Amino acid sequence: NFIQFINPQNADKTLSSYYVISKNVTGNLFLLDADYKLIFPETGSQDASVFRWEEDISNSQFVQFFKSAEFFEFSKKNYTRAAELYKKCTLSVSSKKHLTVALEGLGRCLLSSKRYNEAYKVFKELSNNYGQFQNKAGHPYGIIAVFQLYEIDRYRKKKAKNPKILLDLYEKIRNGAWLLNASAYDFFIAEIESILHDKFNKGKFPEIQKSYQDIRKQQSPYRQALVFTDFLKKEVIPKIKEKLSLSQIADEIMPGRFLITLKKDFFLISYAIFPNLQSEQTFYGGFCWNINSLKKWITPKILENTTKDSGINFQIVDEKGQNILTGKEELTSKSSLTLSYRHFPLPWKLLVSHPEIKALERTARREIFFYGVLLTVIVALMLLGAVLIARDISRESETTRLKTEFVHNVSHELKTPLTLIRLYGETLQRKENLTDEEKKESYEIITKESERLSHLINNVLDFSRIEMGKKEFDIKKG
Repeated sequence: NFIQFINPQNADKTLSSYYVISKNVTGNLFLLDADYKLIFPETGSQDASVFRWEEDISNSQFVQFFKSAEFFEFSKKNYTRAAELYKKCTLSVSSKKHLTVALEGLGRCLLSSKRYNEAYKVFKELSNNYGQFQNKAGHPYGIIAVFQLYEIDRYRKKKAKNPKILLDLYEKIRNGAWLLNASAYDFFIAEIESILHDKFNKGKFPEIQKSYQDIRKQQSPYRQALVFTDFLKKEVIPKIKEKLSLSQIADEIMPGRFLITLKKDFFLISYAIFPNLQSEQTFYGGFCWNINSLKKWITPKILENTTKDSGINFQIVDEKGQNILTGKEELTSKSSLTLSYRHFPLPWKLLVSHPEIKALERTARREIFFYGVLLTVIVALMLLGAVLIARDISRESETTRLKTEFVHNVSHELKTPLTLIRLYGETLQRKENLTDEEKKESYEIITKESERLSHLINNVLDFSRIEMGKKEFDIKKG
């Protein structure tokens, strides 16, 4: 945007074109004259001018009438006589500025005399026709007159109009309808807000209250201009003046840039001389970039487009190595390159890396993770198998022990009846002189032990059938 002013072929550019361009660019523009006074953005001056009569009219009839009117108004409190003299002043004025001063005095006196209708007409004329003119205190009549109209409506008990009048004035002040300094802006805004809050707290005018809240949600363009102007005067203009003075010593004034740190915010200032902006006049213009907005909105698009065109990854990191967009720490490797900004004094560095190397690194990380998980699963399965095998071995050992114990117990139980049967069988076989009673007893023992042996064998067979699942039960009622 500077080039179109700096190039010789654009020497026909005027101040008006500069204002048009300022609305179509990103960032805040500013313009200084040859004495480093701020021309754009235009705001009210902090220096309150003292009202003085011009020397050529100091003894005129207008001044004589005006001084007499002030005497009757402020000293004698004769508002009727003062109003008559102010009216004579309006008939003998030589400029609109003098007319506005006389009309203001006339309106005050009519208001003090409770001639509300006449006073309303006077202040209405000041508001509509002379709103940009300033009174002796340096305040625009467009604001002062509306406050007086509000008071007149209040005295006349036309309350329905009051909030709307003040709301319109409130919106105009926020939008910069008058060039106020910061203190005057804050005073008028606070005064209107106080009156409106008092009205709204009574539960009246809900529609006007909603409009007021909608206006407050939006940023005030003129308030932003005041803040930016104060920033330029305190931080930017002194540095530009210093740098340009050094350039003049070198007989060559070149465009320049510098960085300003304000608390945690960074501002990039670009400036240049505009020798051909207007004929025979020199201007200095520039941009003020808020690095935070540059970081959020502009930088990501630039990096994305550059990466698509070149196939190389670009990332911007701060002094700590953290990515300014994500806040994450970027790991620098031997294959990456860190560059500083030569033409722009930004507090960052550019980290350049090839995407294929990063892709390989990501693939390697994925494979390491996969094989690590796989190895962990295999080891876990092996441990589980070892536990299961150990449990099976323990079970088999216990089963073998129980079987051995069972065989031992069964053998012992079978051996006792067999021994008795054999004993009494051999007794009957070898002893022939046994009595019938002894033989009967022997037969009974052999029979009893045989039944016992049969019972043991049946129990063993039943146990085997139960284990094989072939045992049948005959359930009867007891």
